[in-house]
Amino acid sequence: ASDGAALDWFGRAVAMSGTGHLVVGAPNDDDKGSAYLYTLNSTSNTWGDEQKIVSSDGAADDLFGRAVAMSGTGHLVVGAYADDDKGSVYLYTLNSTSNTWG
Repeated sequence: ASDGAALDWFGRAVAMSGTGHLVVGAPNDDDKGSAYLYTLNSTSNTWGDEQKIVSSDGAADDLFGRAVAMSGTGHLVVGAYADDDKGSVYLYTLNSTSNTWG
């Protein structure tokens, strides 16, 4: 990650869609967790357009990004299994116009 630090656990969970999107979990980032989204540039065959996602209600030790999954239809799921000691799942949708997840 462009803002990565030691012990972020970047790469703990990874998923890729068939449409040129990649998500990488970093469940210990800033002690709350995050997920990084990348888009494949099919012309240069390189990954770019990094977008960092954090949970809307994140707290220390939530482990947001410990599990990630993507669909081929523009959906992203990020798990935070320690959120409030019960766990949570967050769903994001790709905005194909801006190529951002929200």
